[in-house]
Amino acid sequence: MRLSIDHHSLYSFSEPQARVVQLLRVTPGDYAAQTVIDWRIDVNCDARLRTGRDGYGNATTMLYVDGPVTHLALTVRGEVLTEDMAGVVKGVTEPLPPLFYTRTTPLTAPDAATVALTRSVGGSDPLERAHALNTMVGGAIRIHGGRGRGRVPAEVL
Repeated sequence: MRLSIDHHSLYSFSEPQARVVQLLRVTPGDYAAQTVIDWRIDVNCDARLRTGRDGYGNATTMLYVDGPVTHLALTVRGEVLTEDMAGVVKGVTEPLPPLFYTRTTPLTAPDAATVALTRSVGGSDPLERAHALNTMVGGAIRIHGGRGRGRVPAEVL
């Protein structure tokens, strides 16, 4: 499937900003089931863009704009070829071992309700359980268009 992306973000500041610095995570990567054909980030003013990678191996772009800045328009456009792999990502270079993603910290430890929720999903193997949990979460979250409303707490599930 060929996807055409055309994403626009407009930032308006109540007071002119002396400088704007923002980390952008808007660039997809190539892997076994996805090929980026074309990708472009445009800004409506004189800006510096520096590409890099975060600690997880994801593409990042740092945006630097000298002020005064009252408005900033960001446009991301591109084309990506994808194929359905049933949610399985293959062919990605992972800088961290898989067990890294299963650890908990004081800030990420699940509460009793979250543990009960994850145990309630069916499935005979980890991939099947992950798909069932993904379906459950997707059915419980409601997305409303318009202005951003911040993060939705996990308790709504």
